[in-house]
Amino acid sequence: MNNPTQNDLTLYAENVRDKAARKEDYLFHNEGNAHAKIILENLFINADNHIRMAANTLNNEVVNSREYRDAMSVFLDKDNTRLDIIITRIPGKGEVNMDDSLYGMLLNHRAYADGRITVKSGDGKSFRDKDGERVNFCTGDDMMFRLEDNIEARTAVANFNDPDTTHALIIMFDRVFGNIEKKFNLNDLA
Repeated sequence: MNNPTQNDLTLYAENVRDKAARKEDYLFHNEGNAHAKIILENLFINADNHIRMAANTLNNEVVNSREYRDAMSVFLDKDNTRLDIIITRIPGKGEVNMDDSLYGMLLNHRAYADGRITVKSGDGKSFRDKDGERVNFCTGDDMMFRLEDNIEARTAVANFNDPDTTHALIIMFDRVFGNIEKKFNLNDLA
């Protein structure tokens, strides 16, 4: 499914939306930017407490899309939510269009001022799978995840009700997150 048709994407989105809303235990395979946006938008909308993200720079066509930012904003608009992010590399000043990016949305959201959004840098280090390949992932609450096994092709698996896999990712994330002392100030991008 390298080039899904609009009909394919519509069916995929409906299936994801249904299973995410019902928090059904179903393993989705995710190929490319369009699938990534659909999965992550639904993860954000259906999470109620805590999202953890491990990513490269968070400055690309997926995360900067209006749909992605709007879904993240829906999550952050909920009371007492928390967003923790580890990025491999902090974008340089001038690399990010703060008027039309995820970073700009996060900086301007009340959750950032409230201290509910924390971004830390891995200083070039990233999470790796058992074969040493870089992986990105996102967890929602204690049961939802998307695990990207090929960051260039954006191939991944995702599930909206798999507490065991989600818990394993959370333990790994929290261990690293807790050991990174310096928080990144989003104002440094502006």
